Amino acid sequence: MKRLGDRQHAVLAVLLLLLLLSPLAWAPYKLWTMYQDYERRAERAADTLARYRAVIADGAKSRQRIDRFMREGVARYFFAADIAPALVAGRMQKKISELAEAAGATINSTRVLRVEDDGKPYRRHGVSVNMRADIRALRQVLHGLQGATPRIWIEDLRVRGGPRVRRKGKPRPQLLNLTFNLHAYQLKPS
Repeated sequence: MKRLGDRQHAVLAVLLLLLLLSPLAWAPYKLWTMYQDYERRAERAADTLARYRAVIADGAKSRQRIDRFMREGVARYFFAADIAPALVAGRMQKKISELAEAAGATINSTRVLRVEDDGKPYRRHGVSVNMRADIRALRQVLHGLQGATPRIWIEDLRVRGGPRVRRKGKPRPQLLNLTFNLHAYQLKPS
């Protein structure tokens, strides 16, 4: 076995010293990063606390704004605009026509239903829809109605399958005959 020279001993000693001292160098770095993380979290907490203090100081006014927003927001979300009752049904017909056209479905007919006014603080408007669509288009239309604002409720959904038509050996998607009622609610004027 060959003996190492003085220069090789020195390099080996330096490498061994670096290997032994690296954990000692890692500890201050780790402490510094933990301190930086602590500082960021403390600044975020101080900022959040300052915003909470501002809201509390502005308490009554903020509460009134929040209450007004909730009343108006919820009313806009659930109830049709304060317009003529015939226009509410017309808007529902327009919405279902747009959704069906975008999805590739066919509206056979729509019919405005009688406005229900049962002495409650709202009126119920309805539209009966007869439509032909494949399952993909039906899913798109139902998702579109689900996300509509103001809310549109679907009732009495009836699905009947149509015949499958083959063209040159490839089956086309089965068209479904759909009948359902759409309903929207409108607050009565006070």
